[in-house]
Amino acid sequence: MQLLSNQTVDGSSDWVPAIPDAYNGLINIYVAGDLGGGTVTIETLAPDGVTAIPLDGGEFTAATMRVQSAASAVLRATLSGATGADVSVWIEPESVDLRRIVRERI
Repeated sequence: MQLLSNQTVDGSSDWVPAIPDAYNGLINIYVAGDLGGGTVTIETLAPDGVTAIPLDGGEFTAATMRVQSAASAVLRATLSGATGADVSVWIEPESVDLRRIVRERI
């Protein structure tokens, strides 16, 4: 599921619902492109249904991929402090099949 697509200015994606079928509650977060000196933060929605809270370990200052525990959370991606960025962010559930494929190739 793509959260940001070629984002060039500071801003947030829409909230996305909890991710079903994630292996052990894990999700894969992919950040690609030029962050323009900014930070991408994956945020979850607080129980009040209004407040955005940064996900522990969910801050990125460079393109990367990370496995994160957060499958039951409502999430969004926020780009901040960027100048001349061109960044995209995706999340997907971690799966047993994906883990098996990676292990077979190592």
